[in-house]
Amino acid sequence: EVGIAGRHDDYNDFGTTTNPKLTVQFRPLDSLLLRASYGTGFVAPGFDSLSTAEGEWFGGEFIDSWRCSQTPEGDENGRPIVDPDTLPERHPCLSEWRGEFNIWGTGNPDLQPEESDNRTAGLVWSPTTSLSVVLDYFDIEINGQIWDEELQPLLDDELALRQAGETGATVGRVTRQDSGRIERLLTMPQNVDTTKTDGIDAEARLSFGLGRAGDLGLQLVWTRVLHYKRDYKNGRGTYDWVGNVGYPEDRGRLTVSWNLGDYSATIIGNYISDQDGYRPWSENEGEHLASFTTWDVQASYSTPWTSRPGTCRRATPRHGTARLRWAPGTSSIATLPWATTAPSTSRASTRFTAACRISGWSRTSRRRS
Repeated sequence: EVGIAGRHDDYNDFGTTTNPKLTVQFRPLDSLLLRASYGTGFVAPGFDSLSTAEGEWFGGEFIDSWRCSQTPEGDENGRPIVDPDTLPERHPCLSEWRGEFNIWGTGNPDLQPEESDNRTAGLVWSPTTSLSVVLDYFDIEINGQIWDEELQPLLDDELALRQAGETGATVGRVTRQDSGRIERLLTMPQNVDTTKTDGIDAEARLSFGLGRAGDLGLQLVWTRVLHYKRDYKNGRGTYDWVGNVGYPEDRGRLTVSWNLGDYSATIIGNYISDQDGYRPWSENEGEHLASFTTWDVQASYSTPWTSRPGTCRRATPRHGTARLRWAPGTSSIATLPWATTAPSTSRASTRFTAACRISGWSRTSRRRS
């Protein structure tokens, strides 16, 4: 079976784009399904990422590269040349500046859309109605991925500019007081050159009856991220984030469910593998976070009570906007506008989608007597 789909978008600010998707499925056995897909994607920057309104926030962990380079304990790259544990508190070579000054964020009107290529290949094996196994390989390449800017590269860029001869209170996007201490940083989302990730998704389901004791269901979901490589602009090279905090190599979930009539119970175990370091440009890169497992337990009982029709009214939903991003191995992050004032940008878009399915040769199953 072959499936062909496509989507055409027309934006008044980013032009037009057409993205196809091709899927192929083949069943050599009644119990075995082989499948593969290829498609392209396009994501235009959201208004929150384009708006030039500024907003203030606190957080971050980084080394003050320029001040560190001015001390005997720092090298020309603004990194400590001694054991950080031997340095006194509030030393410029320590990444302990969280909340010490204002960090301002703004949108980037020069952002370009994200474009991606997605490939998958896998199988579904269902030998019985109560057992199924799914195994898929995924390969995703994103060009121009929109990424919230890291703070440490801003400090490194400022150091390079000052070493090249630039002077003044503000160099790059770092503003300093007369004493040399940082007064504020200005961050904005950027297009990363290329992000490539691939990995394996696996899932197994098993259900069976326990007679008078009810029914039991087991589900195991596992994801192994093989690579999550990001190419950085400005000569920073390529870094593979797999194994860093926020990008675990393995993530799994085990679900055990039981039900008997009006009674049901569920136990969910969530596993995340160990992670090394914090950021590739932080002095605590060698630190380690051990693997951990959390357990959720739920139980319910369905009462025989029923509600009368028409006694409840549906509330009018309130609509808001937020951009949700998922990264392998991370929770969803909502990126909201920096300012409460609405940006003055407007966008008109037209979308057209089409899909068709072509069923070719299929194997005729025979029932054994």
